[in-house]
Amino acid sequence: MPRLRDRARARLRELLGDNYAKSVEGRITRPLEAPGLATRLVEHYASKPGDVGAPPLSTLALATIRLLERDIPEGLPERLTALLGEGGAIRKRVTSEHLDEDTRHKMENTILHWAGSERRLAPIFEFLRGVGLGSVADEYESGRRARAQSLLEGRSTDDVETHFTIMTRATYVRLESELKRIALELKTTIPDKIEKARQLGDLRENAEYEAAKLKQANAAARLQELITSLERTRILDTMEIDDSRVGVGTEVALAPLVADVPPLTYWILGEGDSGLAPGVLSYRAPLARPLLGRQVGTEVELEMPGGPQRYRIESIVKRLPGADLGSVAAPQGTPATG
Repeated sequence: MPRLRDRARARLRELLGDNYAKSVEGRITRPLEAPGLATRLVEHYASKPGDVGAPPLSTLALATIRLLERDIPEGLPERLTALLGEGGAIRKRVTSEHLDEDTRHKMENTILHWAGSERRLAPIFEFLRGVGLGSVADEYESGRRARAQSLLEGRSTDDVETHFTIMTRATYVRLESELKRIALELKTTIPDKIEKARQLGDLRENAEYEAAKLKQANAAARLQELITSLERTRILDTMEIDDSRVGVGTEVALAPLVADVPPLTYWILGEGDSGLAPGVLSYRAPLARPLLGRQVGTEVELEMPGGPQRYRIESIVKRLPGADLGSVAAPQGTPATG
């Protein structure tokens, strides 16, 4: 396999010429379609900086951290953290070569707006402290506590939204699959349809050509929308849940304060998770705002289809998606999702 990869790289250099280095860097810095390939490229060039087309150390170090931020396949995070650990290729090179100020700033910005699993931050923090950037780790911890408290207390989700979007792993996987499908269509089926329509004749009165071009534009717009969303997604399944207050990842039971009004149960999850089960409410939904951060016994007023209704929070239970999906009944008399 190593010999085969070496021959493949040589052939690609021959085919791409001056564009080879640009292609390598593109795969490393935009890894959503093929994180395995991006990881292998980072590993190769981190240990062989003299190879043709090798990206600069700054690109490799930043790409490694940003890959770890993503929800990548099992096995890849271990390989990437090994590069940052004691004796790892990137750790050794950064220690001796140092990072330029711009890269340090980008790395700091990535950490302070971290949207991935917090479990992966431990080896990154160790790396940062080892290369003289320990203050970034300390600042992140301070900011994380402040953001978590803001979300839990329901003061506002606006600050959170500027940094990341919370969603379950199931929704993330679904959107990632859609991204890969659209990216493939933009490279294959859609160009084929455009070319076939082009061959029909006058493009000014060619309905098939116009339809194919419109489909291409719509697909490109949706692809960019998905890339932007997934790049700043935080997986709910990896977050710490505080079930002493209503928040993302909790199920809340509400008792009405007036007669003849049914009780409600909402399962508060992330953006786009409403299709996972009946009774799911997005933490960004207007109906969820008065609930966020409240404790058992608190009275809240909710805007319902028939007008404002007051409820008391009866219970709060930590609940994440699992085998019991679909077991929550939709609340009676009100939309179940948002």
